[in-house]
This record gives sequence, structure tokens and C-alpha cells, in this order.
Amino acid sequence: MSRHTARIIHAAMTAGVVVIVVTFGVVRQVAPPEPLDELVWVFRLIALVNVIVVIVMARMLRSQLGPLERGEHEDAWWRAYGVPIVLVWALAEGAATVGAVFWLLTGDMPMLVGVSAVSLAVLVANRPTRIVERRAPND
Repeated sequence: MSRHTARIIHAAMTAGVVVIVVTFGVVRQVAPPEPLDELVWVFRLIALVNVIVVIVMARMLRSQLGPLERGEHEDAWWRAYGVPIVLVWALAEGAATVGAVFWLLTGDMPMLVGVSAVSLAVLVANRPTRIVERRAPND
């Protein structure tokens, strides 16, 4: 995977989450579904576990990333470490989507903010340029 490919994948995943949240917001305004009030606490528990898994897995996978060695081409680094990074993005995207679905089903705003926003923040915090900046040698 190249840096360019990583940026495209990350942008698509981030935009996908935003589109889902906006779409569900429109659906809730136009044709609000019958809220599943009895399931709010179950969904909150599932969502909390989901966010914890995302945060723990993101830290664990990021810890496996090696440094961008002086003189190393960035594309070589992405080929070596792209898979764990994409896994972090996929976990964050999945959790954000789960939070949005639970919000659609329950109308529970803390669900949207607490799960989707945190997961989206993990996705944005692990954008390609920032990951490489953290791995580059200091001069």
C-alpha cells in the first residue's frame, strides 16, 4: 500500500461515517422510527464495550508500528505497516456506525455523541499524515 492509497482508504472510511450519521439524522427528522426505549440500556452497554475495544485495539495495534527510518521511502513503510493501521480504521468506522444505528433505533443522543463521536475522533486521530509524522525520525 502506498501513502496515496492509505489516504484514499482513510478518507473513504471517514466520509462514510459522516454520510451515515447525516443520513440517519435526516431519516429521524423526516420519518422518525418508533423508539426502542426498552433497549436503550442494552444498546448503551454494547456501545460502551465497542468503544473500549476500539480504544484498546487502536493502542495495541499502533504499538506494533515501527519507525520510519531515516532515508526510508514512505511507501515501503506503508507496505510494512498498512494492515494494522487499516484495522484501527475499520474498528473505529465499525464502532461509529454501530453508534449511529443505535441512535437511529433509540433516539438516544448520548449514544450518538458517546460512541460515534469518540470513534470518529479515533479515526481522525489516526489519519495517515499524523501516523507517519509520529513515526518519522526527529532531526
